[in-house]
Amino acid sequence: MSLLAYALALALVLLPVRALAGALSGTVVNRTSGRPVSGAEVYLLLPQSQAEPTRTKTDASGRFRFEDLRPGEYGVATWHLEVPYLHRGIQIPEGGGDVEAGLDVYETTTSSELVTIDADHAVVQRDGDSAFVTEVLIYANRGNRTYLGERSPVSPTGYRLGVSLPQGYTALQAPEEIEDRIVNHRESGFDLSLPLAPGSTQVVFSYHLPAGLLGVHLDKRFPLPVRSMNVILPSGTSWSIRSRDLGPPRRARAEGREALVASGGPFPVGKAFSARLVGGFLGTNIEAPRWGWALGGLLIALLGLIWILKQGRAKRLAEG
Repeated sequence: MSLLAYALALALVLLPVRALAGALSGTVVNRTSGRPVSGAEVYLLLPQSQAEPTRTKTDASGRFRFEDLRPGEYGVATWHLEVPYLHRGIQIPEGGGDVEAGLDVYETTTSSELVTIDADHAVVQRDGDSAFVTEVLIYANRGNRTYLGERSPVSPTGYRLGVSLPQGYTALQAPEEIEDRIVNHRESGFDLSLPLAPGSTQVVFSYHLPAGLLGVHLDKRFPLPVRSMNVILPSGTSWSIRSRDLGPPRRARAEGREALVASGGPFPVGKAFSARLVGGFLGTNIEAPRWGWALGGLLIALLGLIWILKQGRAKRLAEG
């Protein structure tokens, strides 16, 4: 094959690939000031890839651009004032072309005035005589600055977001992106190194709670104002919910399943929330068969004591 024929064949192979390649462009904007950010380093992220991410810098207008991208899902990320910001789920279509994906950043604050927990969902499943609790916290930042949290020497960033849990919790578990941000365990909860950007942020974690004679206690103190607290018991459990801070339990559907739900709120910061999960005989968390055995044993012991007392009295009368 001549050199010219080889070059033409190679061009025919490469042309469709180039035609299908896409580009991702966008602007990094400081939404607190409303101005674009020049000189910001922007990273191109590929899901499931361990390779070093491609990066570029924004121009004087805050613009960035990545070219020659294959069809698929991408993300872009940058840092501003030592806080990371991401835009995930950007799709380069099969036909290629230019895709626009902006990236918003914010100034920071340590004031929690505009930060609340819009919802605290505690889904409780029975695990033998203990409870397996999955909590979903939905934080809301209604300001135009990223909330860093309270200052803390134990946090690598110097700030912490306190999460309150009931006393006696064990086996704390969280998704990797949350577990990596846990910086301090306490008897009454843990701390997160998690800045809250304006908008909504969801945090999910789970833990075990022991059951005592008076049930499972969900008592804790809220570190931020809570708009709604919901305790959810999926159908099939023999427990019920008792709380002076929640309304009467009602039947509802949660994630397509029947459940018993008790809700309450709003609650101010520092509120000492109290709730119990109870079941068994008279709400003691002891099942009826076990109560039967216990009462039977108590009755036998009582009859034995009466017999001993009668024998002692008869002996004294015989001796007197």
